[in-house]
This record gives sequence, C-alpha cells and structure tokens, in this order.
Amino acid sequence: MNRHRAVNTTLLLGLLSMANVSAGSAQATDPSEESIPSPTTVITGYFGILAPLTNLTEDAESFGTKVSLAIAFGGEVSYFLPSGLGFGVQGLFAPAKLGVEASDFPGAVPPALGNAKWFVLSGNLMYRLDLKGPAGVVEPFVVAGAGIRRLGLEAIASDQATTATDFAGNFGAGAFVLVSKSIAFRLEARDYISSFTSDAAGTSKVQHDVVVLTGVSFGI
Repeated sequence: MNRHRAVNTTLLLGLLSMANVSAGSAQATDPSEESIPSPTTVITGYFGILAPLTNLTEDAESFGTKVSLAIAFGGEVSYFLPSGLGFGVQGLFAPAKLGVEASDFPGAVPPALGNAKWFVLSGNLMYRLDLKGPAGVVEPFVVAGAGIRRLGLEAIASDQATTATDFAGNFGAGAFVLVSKSIAFRLEARDYISSFTSDAAGTSKVQHDVVVLTGVSFGI
C-alpha cells in the first residue's frame, strides 16, 4: 500500500511539474506580453502630414501668407530606461508651398508665392506606458520637447515672409503597436509651436504646425 501511494505521489508531482513548464512556455510566447525591451535604443523612420493651423503673416492692406499642407518625413533615435522614461532626437522635413491668405486686396494676387521648405530638429522627453495582458500589444506614450524650426523660402513673390530659423517647442502623444519584441508600428501626432516675425508686415505670430506621423520602430 505504501509503495502504491509513493508511486501515485511521484506521478502527481511529475504531472504538476509538466503543467508548470507548459504554463511558463505559453506565457513566454504570449504575444500580449511582447515589448520593446528596456533599457534600449529605438530607431524610428516615419512619414505623415504637416498641417499648419495658423497663417504665417497677415496684412490688412495687402494679403496674408500661409504654409500649405505637405507630406512630412524624417526619423527619430530614442533611448528608453526600464521605467518607461525616454530621451530622443528627432528631425523632420516637409517640402511645402507658401500660399496666399484670402484678403480684400484689389490687385492681382498669385495663387502661390513660392516654396516653403519646413524643417524641425528637436530633443524630446518621452514616457511610454508598458501595459500588461492582451492590451500589452499597444504601448501609448506622451512626448514633449524643444528645438528649432527653419522655414526656407524660395522664389517668393512677396516680401512679407523671408527665410527664418526660430525656437520651437512641441508636445504630443502616440502609441507603439508591437509586432515583435524588437519591431513596432508607431503612430503619433504633435504640435510644433514657434513664433514667426515678418519685418515687412510688421507682425509677429505664434505658429501651430501639427504633424501626424506613422512609421516603423526597431529596438536594438
């Protein structure tokens, strides 16, 4: 009797051990638990849409100017700590046009005034939320930073706007959508805030340049 009891106990312990190994293996391969490892360096390449929300200049006696919608593209290198806090450097470029703001100007106004090459370079502070369970495939984040915005104006048929490099702050939010432990899709939207001064128009306006981006991130 004691021998049979010992055999049964051994079999029971063996089954429990196998169950624990299977559970651990299943947990290790659960896609909801995948995450870009921290600390890690994340390299992102992306593209999207530049959508300026404010006019560049306004002139009641003439006409105003505005930067057009344009495709933006660029990249960012970020470094994340285990806490989810991250630091990054981002560069974006958009080959936009300089358009005309509607006005009561009696003379002939061209539909476009020239090219407006939009460029930003910024250092950013980020915080990434590492969710658990099925929601873990999505990692939302918030971001804020500061740097420069350069507006390179070419072949301009107006003296209201000239090439300028200005300080720019930014803030936004987005999410990593995990494909594997080292690859993720990245979605985000940011508002780049700067001030543009026109000596000719005698005005200074706060600029809100919203950029919506999508791309792919690689953890290394």
